[in-house]
Amino acid sequence: MLGLKVSINGGEPVVCGAEDLGVLMAGVHLAGQLGERTQHPRPGEAPDLWMRAGGLTSRPDDQGDEHINWIHHHALKVGDSVTIEIVRTETPSEPVDRTPARQRA
Repeated sequence: MLGLKVSINGGEPVVCGAEDLGVLMAGVHLAGQLGERTQHPRPGEAPDLWMRAGGLTSRPDDQGDEHINWIHHHALKVGDSVTIEIVRTETPSEPVDRTPARQRA
C-alpha cells in the first residue's frame, strides 16, 4: 500500500497508511498573526503552529468509513523540521484515533 512516513525533528518516524484508505494527508499548519500587517482579532497572540497526519477510509457502501489520525495535533515551534516521505509499506504505525465519518450522500 502507499503511505506517508513522517518525522519531526529527526525523531522516530510515523508511517501512516491502511489498506482501505481513499485519502491520506500530512500537513503543517501555521495560523494567527504570521506577519506584521496581518489583521488578527487578538493582536500579539502567538501563532498556532501544528502538524497533522490522517486519512479517510473508502470502504464498500455497507461498511462505515472512518477518519483515521496518526498525528492529531503535534505542537511545533519556529526552527522545527518536518519530513514527509511517500512510501510503500506493509507495516504502518498504529493510529492514535479513529472516528466515524458521515455517510456519503
